[in-house]
Amino acid sequence: MRKFMLQTIISEFPFRIGYEDDILLLGSCFSDDIGAKFSYFGFNSLSNPHGTIFHPDVIARNILEGLSGQMKVRQVERDGILLSYNAGSQIYGTDSEQLIERLNERNELLKKYLNSSKVIFITFGTAWGYIEKESAEVVANCHKVPSQNFEKRLSSVEEMEKNWLETIDKIKKVNPSVKIVLTVSPVRHSKEGLVENNRSKARLIELAYRLSGNDDIFYFPSYEILIDELRDYRFYKKDLVHPSAQAIEIIWERLIEHILDEKHANLLELIGQYRSMCEHDLLHPESSSASSFEKRKADLKEKIMSSGIEIK
Repeated sequence: MRKFMLQTIISEFPFRIGYEDDILLLGSCFSDDIGAKFSYFGFNSLSNPHGTIFHPDVIARNILEGLSGQMKVRQVERDGILLSYNAGSQIYGTDSEQLIERLNERNELLKKYLNSSKVIFITFGTAWGYIEKESAEVVANCHKVPSQNFEKRLSSVEEMEKNWLETIDKIKKVNPSVKIVLTVSPVRHSKEGLVENNRSKARLIELAYRLSGNDDIFYFPSYEILIDELRDYRFYKKDLVHPSAQAIEIIWERLIEHILDEKHANLLELIGQYRSMCEHDLLHPESSSASSFEKRKADLKEKIMSSGIEIK
């Protein structure tokens, strides 16, 4: 039979995860997409407590500050509220005290999962960094501050690798058995330009390749699955930048196939069925068929919860 596409070969992980494991996801909005899948299917997971972070150096800095408990607050005022250069715009305060309190809460949550997680998924989004001139540090988010306050620079593989070797070492000291799965976001940073985006992605792929040569560091080819296998703009949203729901679903299925332990695969399927039933709108709620449907849903929920999974 003639083949019309090449399939990405995914190396087998020498470990598996289950519902008893904590899972941490950090990085670009692709981490949010996969994190939402873990949450949807009832896993004990945390995704991006500081908001969506694209640059590897900022992800690393947030991890180090979370572990040490020594947070350097880089704040900026916009429209009468205070924001942090180290976090997304959803984390803000009406004054400095409130902002610091909210950042501390996120740091404590991050520290908890860094200590307890069996697997940490890190998604690198871009090697283009915006360096705040006053602090000489790359920021997580410019928060619409005038561009003259920043210097745009493409980070080298060597400097990012140095930061990440230190970060991984610190993580392993508090959580020696943790597994780290690296991936490169398939989201195109088109505002930088497509040529510039490709230069950036090439550096991130090389960074992930270098790091995954170390013990307990692995690579999952989400970027390659979308760019090389799917290869079609129908697998993107209307902005032609972000993966569509179908693309996310395909990548999620490939990930779960290679990382979920066999005994929990059936439970995942049951939770998927239950979620689908919850999303179903009953046309005639008073009918006997609706009553039967609700009973099946309640029975399914009870079966899932008897396995020790809390589900709403």
